Amino acid sequence: MASFGQSHSQSHKEESLELDVRLNYKEKRYDNTPRSEYDQIRLAPTLTFKKKNLYTIDLTAGLDDYNYLVEGVKDQLKIFGKIGANRYFLGKKLMLTSAYKIETLEQKITNRKRTKQEVAGGLDYLFDLPWLYKITTRAGRGESKCLN
Repeated sequence: MASFGQSHSQSHKEESLELDVRLNYKEKRYDNTPRSEYDQIRLAPTLTFKKKNLYTIDLTAGLDDYNYLVEGVKDQLKIFGKIGANRYFLGKKLMLTSAYKIETLEQKITNRKRTKQEVAGGLDYLFDLPWLYKITTRAGRGESKCLN
């Protein structure tokens, strides 16, 4: 993970623009189902604009490449984009969150293509209690369409 950022002051309000690049590698292995074993590489750079104590806006674009170990099974390439926004209230104790994500999937062997869209929203509330830190709620809706 690498993060790069630039910030500047504008009177008493602070703004910043940050770039976060995530590169992940995962191996999935199972004792009884070798047909489900795969290697995954994920690259997801995110650009975040922050206005101190007011809101953040995130833009992410990336890809997930799944390579299954058994030939001819279900190798996949997912390309996705996501925009998210958070709005803070009550001195950052209450946060409203929203996001929209679109993803295309291509299965290499079967030449199957699919598009998936998701919309989500929710809120977080932070407490000053020793036994309760945060309550989080989320709701989302999505749809998936096969293109072949």
